[in-house]
Amino acid sequence: MSRQEVINMVNQMSESQLAKVSEYIMQLFQKVKERPAALDAEQEGLLDLLNCTIDSGRQDFAEQHDHYLYGQPKR
Repeated sequence: MSRQEVINMVNQMSESQLAKVSEYIMQLFQKVKERPAALDAEQEGLLDLLNCTIDSGRQDFAEQHDHYLYGQPKR
């Protein structure tokens, strides 16, 4: 699967699905920090998504997406 195909799939996800995928990717990212050789090719592809993101400076973006997208109070 190409990077663009993955991005297209991500763009079609619901907010709850996106939050789960984001959490999984961040877990992979942490795993890379701890043991870079521990990832398989599929996991490496998911980590490529991190190169397509913009650092907003918000650590809780996925958890508080309603706040950042719609202005609702933080949970």
